[in-house]
Amino acid sequence: MTNTSENAAPKARLPVVRRSTRWLAKRRTLLATVACVGAFASQEAGVVYAQNVVPPSGGPCIVVGAIATCTGDLSAGVAATGPVIDTLNVNNLTQNLQNTGGANAIDFTTVNNNITINLDLGTFEAIATGGRAVNANVNGTGPFNAVGDITINTIGNLKSNLLGIDGFIRGKGRVDITSRGNIEGQFGAIDGQVLDTGSVRVDSIGNVRVVTAPWPGFPVRPFDIYGIRGSVRNAGDVEIISNGDIFVSGSAFATGILANSPLGAVAPRNTTIRSTGDITVSSVLSANGIVSSFDSGTHYCPVKSRINSVAWAEPPAQMCCRNL
Repeated sequence: MTNTSENAAPKARLPVVRRSTRWLAKRRTLLATVACVGAFASQEAGVVYAQNVVPPSGGPCIVVGAIATCTGDLSAGVAATGPVIDTLNVNNLTQNLQNTGGANAIDFTTVNNNITINLDLGTFEAIATGGRAVNANVNGTGPFNAVGDITINTIGNLKSNLLGIDGFIRGKGRVDITSRGNIEGQFGAIDGQVLDTGSVRVDSIGNVRVVTAPWPGFPVRPFDIYGIRGSVRNAGDVEIISNGDIFVSGSAFATGILANSPLGAVAPRNTTIRSTGDITVSSVLSANGIVSSFDSGTHYCPVKSRINSVAWAEPPAQMCCRNL
């Protein structure tokens, strides 16, 4: 066990809407300008976490079989690596769980295996400066060939200047996210993505706030931001349940709740969006309250939200929940 400084936390190493041609041209130009943003945001090489959980066990994180349990002072974050470990329990904290310098507060990565994260913050918060509050990635041995499921359960408030909760499968599988607490982010609050066949389900109770700061030379950041997103690239289902207010502002393209598939992909079969609470979205070009954008399938949207969307350049869509 080593400390990077006298005061450092103990560190342990253990084994939509149809858009006009003019709108699309604006979008392509702006997105091309910042094409490197996603790559930059995902670079985390050299980041040091307080608990790097790999067998055998030791420190505040105890590993029993495939389950790692971390408690106490986790003020510098937790990082776990599969596939030996497939479940990470974080609870009974003594102070905020956080990380700085581009790291995620909780980071769990595996190859072709399942991930389960159970986080109970108690009276504390998870805070990530430069990273995600909770991040889970299932990777494969090559591009888009991963196989595995992600389950994330969080209780407590999350704050991040990237994403609050991010569940990402580079292939086939299911992402299931359950959140109980308020979430603040700059690019999004909750994001579940599957890059091949599979499904995404998000169940959120709590308020969501996503506000981005402008870039030099731009009145806002010129790319998409969202409150809650579920995305399946190939055939699969997306279900998003939100109980709480959603506020999204500060980018060229902003959406409160988004269920979509990437351009040129095979659309999911069914989409269900249930929302209760106020949704407020403002943007320079495109502001949408709720969007379900697939080429085929069924859409079920029993929404009880008051939606207020304001865009400077294009007429906003309060809700589009139909085939495009």
